[in-house]
Amino acid sequence: MSKSKRLVYIDDDEDDILVLAEVLLQINDEIECISAVNAQDGLDLLEQSDPPHYIFLDINMPRISGKQCLQHIRANTRYDHVPVVMLSTSTSDADIKECMALGATAFLVKPSDLPTFSEKLRALFESIHHQAMQRGTPRKQ
Repeated sequence: MSKSKRLVYIDDDEDDILVLAEVLLQINDEIECISAVNAQDGLDLLEQSDPPHYIFLDINMPRISGKQCLQHIRANTRYDHVPVVMLSTSTSDADIKECMALGATAFLVKPSDLPTFSEKLRALFESIHHQAMQRGTPRKQ
C-alpha cells in the first residue's frame, strides 16, 4: 500500500529523524517521512518534487539554520499551503516567537519520551487538519 501523504523532515540529527519516522508509523501509517540531514539538502529535496503535505524543521543546524530555511520556504509561493512545523529542543520564548513570525505553522519542543512525542504529534496533526478545513484548503491534509 502506498502512502498518501508526504512529510519532509530536515534535521541534522539522524537519531531524531529515526524517532520521528517511528512515531509517524504509530500514529498515521499513511504519512511517508522523507528526510534531509541539512537545510541545503532539504531545500534541494523540496525543489525536486511536488510540495509535500507537511514540512518539519529543526532549528539548530550547521551552515543554514532552521530559521533561515523557514525563510527560504516561506519566500516560495509553492509552499504557501504547506504547514511548516519547527521541531526543536529549544524552549526559548524568543525562538518560538521568531519562528512563528517567520511563518511557522507550529513550534513543537522535542519531548524526551516516545509516548509524549506520539501524543503531541497526534494533537498537532489534528490541529493542522482543523485549520486547513477552516481555511477551505483544497489540498487533502
